[in-house]
Amino acid sequence: MKTIKTSTFFILLLVCLQTRAQNLYPSRVRLNTELKDSMWYASSNAGIVQANEGSNEIAFRMDISTIVTDAPSLNASLANIEKQYLFFKASFPASTLSFTDSDNESQHDVVGKGFVTLNGITKQVDFDSEVYSFNNDDQFSVGNNVYPLRIGLFFEFEPEDFGLDKIYTPLTRVIEIEVSNGLINKTNIGGNTIFPK
Repeated sequence: MKTIKTSTFFILLLVCLQTRAQNLYPSRVRLNTELKDSMWYASSNAGIVQANEGSNEIAFRMDISTIVTDAPSLNASLANIEKQYLFFKASFPASTLSFTDSDNESQHDVVGKGFVTLNGITKQVDFDSEVYSFNNDDQFSVGNNVYPLRIGLFFEFEPEDFGLDKIYTPLTRVIEIEVSNGLINKTNIGGNTIFPK
């Protein structure tokens, strides 16, 4: 009887650890543009950055409904948008990043071209990124997976390329997307992913 209870406990513990390991940790995102000759800022606490070591790619996804601005009426409209995402994907040297060494001090600066998908439209954009780590930061450790890496990711796009100027008329100037001190999630086999399947 004791063996059955012990076995059941270990099975439940493994299931809980596996479930926890599949979580994707969000990053804070800042959006900037110019509306009517003045700067306009918005933010989201729900941007997901994920690296895929197998394909050497990085992806970013943000649910549009999580964007918060200084305009309450616009916030209400954004909050009602369902299943609409801003998605970015690019080639990235993910296999050179260490997800297991919390003392890793190396910094990687990567610039290149990626693709933004929004409103059912995909366009190529330039991106700039910096990957770095905080020594001994094991705040995001799950089992053997350590998440010591942080990323600064920046890209911008023209709203008319995605039909956003038709949805919100004053939106005509370039939109800047910035993830600073973001957390890079690792793509695990069988785990949650933002990469298209």
